[in-house]
Amino acid sequence: MKKTIILIPIYNDWKSVFKLLLNIDIHLSTWDAEVSAYIVNDGSTEKVPDDKYIFKNIKTVQVI
Repeated sequence: MKKTIILIPIYNDWKSVFKLLLNIDIHLSTWDAEVSAYIVNDGSTEKVPDDKYIFKNIKTVQVI
């Protein structure tokens, strides 16, 4: 099994980044890989939403 890391920079568009992750999660169902996502906060002035998202195929999501 391969290990894959997704790195996404973000600036104040939290709704879109989580929508992107949900779409990526759907497409990962055919992969034989362990996928983690790192969201790099590029100085956003908006707070990270407290919403809890559940991904089936993305092992971890971490905001840096």
